[in-house]
Amino acid sequence: PYCLESGPAGFRARQACPQTCGCQRPRGPLALSLPRDGCSPGCTRSGEFRAALASLPCADVEKTDPDWLGMIDNMAQSGANTENLADSPIAVFAGGLRAFGCDYLAYDTDRLRPSVAPELPPPYIWGINFCVEAGSWLLTKPLSLFCPVACGCYSGDAHCPTSCPMRNSTTPLCPEWQKHQANSFPASTSCALSA
Repeated sequence: PYCLESGPAGFRARQACPQTCGCQRPRGPLALSLPRDGCSPGCTRSGEFRAALASLPCADVEKTDPDWLGMIDNMAQSGANTENLADSPIAVFAGGLRAFGCDYLAYDTDRLRPSVAPELPPPYIWGINFCVEAGSWLLTKPLSLFCPVACGCYSGDAHCPTSCPMRNSTTPLCPEWQKHQANSFPASTSCALSA
C-alpha cells in the first residue's frame, strides 16, 4: 500500500520491495520510479526491465490505458503531497494528460488552447519536458515510455522503446512541436531526447 506514496514510507517501500512496487516496469503505474525516489538504479538495468522495454511497440498508449491513468493519478497525487509542490500546476498538466493522452505532448498548443482547452498550459512551458528524465520540477518516470511517438523517440534514445526507428544524421533531436514550444517560451530549455 505504500509503493505509490511520495513520502518517506513510499521511498522505503520502493527501496525494500522494488519488484513488488513495480520499479522494473517501464509502463507501470508507478510515477516515482527513479533512483531518487527509492527505486534502485539496477531496476532499469535489469533483464526484466530491458526485456519489457524491448517488447514495447513504438506507439503511444491509449488515453484509457489503465497503467497510463494510474501513472497520471500517481503523478498528480505525488505533486500534491510533495512539499513545495502542493501549489504547483501539476494537477493542470495531469488533467491535460488524462484528457488528451499522449496527444497533449504533441499538440500545437497555440491552436489547441484557445478553441479546445484554454485552461491548459503548453506542455513544454517553463523548461518542462515530461518526455525526459528529470524534465520537470516533479521528478517522475519519463513519459517517453508511454508516449514514444508524441515524444519523438528513436531507437537508442534514453527511456524509449527499442522498437522505434533508428535515428540518422538528418533526424532532428527536437521534434518540431517541442522546438516550437521551446522557442515560444524563453525559459524552456529542455527539449531533446538525448541519444
